[in-house]
Amino acid sequence: MSDPLLHHGGNLAAARARYGDGPWLDLSTGINPLPWPVPCDLDIDLGPLPDPSLLVDLEAAAAAHFGVAPDHVCAVPGSEMGLRLLGPVLGGRACHHVPGYRTHGAAFADSQPLSADNPVPGDAALLFANPNNPCGTLHDRAALETLLAERTTAGGWLIVDEAFADAHPEASIAPLVDDARRLIVFRSFGKFFGLAGVRLGFVLAPRPILARYRALLGDWPIDATALAIGTRAYRDRAWIEATRTSLAARASTFDGLLEVHGLMPEGKSPLFRLVSHPDAEQLADGLAAGFTLLTKSADVGLADLLELRRALEVPAAGLAAARRTEENLIEIRSALFDPDVDDFDTMMAAHAAFHMAVAKATGNPLFELVVRPLYHAKYGEDVTVNLPADYWERIDADHRGLLDCLAARDVEAARRAARSHLDYVGVSTEVPMTTRSVDAPSAPSQLIANGAWPPSCRHGCK
Repeated sequence: MSDPLLHHGGNLAAARARYGDGPWLDLSTGINPLPWPVPCDLDIDLGPLPDPSLLVDLEAAAAAHFGVAPDHVCAVPGSEMGLRLLGPVLGGRACHHVPGYRTHGAAFADSQPLSADNPVPGDAALLFANPNNPCGTLHDRAALETLLAERTTAGGWLIVDEAFADAHPEASIAPLVDDARRLIVFRSFGKFFGLAGVRLGFVLAPRPILARYRALLGDWPIDATALAIGTRAYRDRAWIEATRTSLAARASTFDGLLEVHGLMPEGKSPLFRLVSHPDAEQLADGLAAGFTLLTKSADVGLADLLELRRALEVPAAGLAAARRTEENLIEIRSALFDPDVDDFDTMMAAHAAFHMAVAKATGNPLFELVVRPLYHAKYGEDVTVNLPADYWERIDADHRGLLDCLAARDVEAARRAARSHLDYVGVSTEVPMTTRSVDAPSAPSQLIANGAWPPSCRHGCK
């Protein structure tokens, strides 16, 4: 039986079963972590069967995005489904490039694996991804046109999976799809738009090929939610262009982080990177175990947490003061709590939201990535000391004071506020050595778990 963590990305259930539960950051799928914001006013009627005109609208919006005529576009419930139907629709023999996406080898019965530098035999169809998954190789349009000419001359088909091509419109061969060319292209909605749960993809092909797909798919292949979201998203040109720019910038930042740790990233797609390592399995296991260490180890204590938080949150506060937007301030302000009114659970949710919002305001997504686990960690300490009577009022005041510094764009004051806040937490929650215990306390409220501090010390990861 194959390892469930290697079959496809995104299997968080298997990761949690192996390494433990917690706020996992899933980097296994190449899905944009900052998705298209679904509008609150999006009108979706789930009562009746989807009107056929909505499918026409979706395919027209997608066609404009791909640069192809609408009658050469067929929506499918995920590009994975389109690939799985390819063999029955097209027939004949085929080859697929390796390394490559696992489903490519299953699209045709007895498909022949082929390295990219080997010739394609006879009239076989050739299936590969551009950019390729997982190595990220990107072929330009001219190279694809050469491959298309070769397959056409041989009587075969060129089939290009452009699941990650939205970030590279200049390299897409989709605009060449028409009835006269032996060319089929697959496109995915979920990856670039960050909404993989909306199962939506597209087949771009000559109309006779699409007719076979439609006959297999039936009358209502796409549900009302995917129809509405997909149509609106593909028409959002401003978001699409901004996302292409931001993905490239975030990928460059991520490359720098990898290189600092001696890992050399490969590939052109800003949605994923390939890292070659002599012991990749050990590296992957170590990264997952690092999360487990932070969330489960009794060796990670409150003092360790506060030391790390000072190293991260003080400079982050300064960056947030310099870079924050009005939207950031609204999000931070919405995470404030009232210690006289709010209950414990509300305050615990608010504290994580407050500091995550400050990290977001830095404009550097790596701050969000690094600090997220800190507000969900488990520790092996009891906190039994008496806290100042006005402890929670002081914590609330600290949060509001930091917000004022951010609003005023006062970088140094924001840093001082963050440092003073953490110093106060450290002094107020000191754990004498005599209170340490290797056994679980009799009262669950005295155990710090997942950042849920006891009522006498609820600050936790404020």
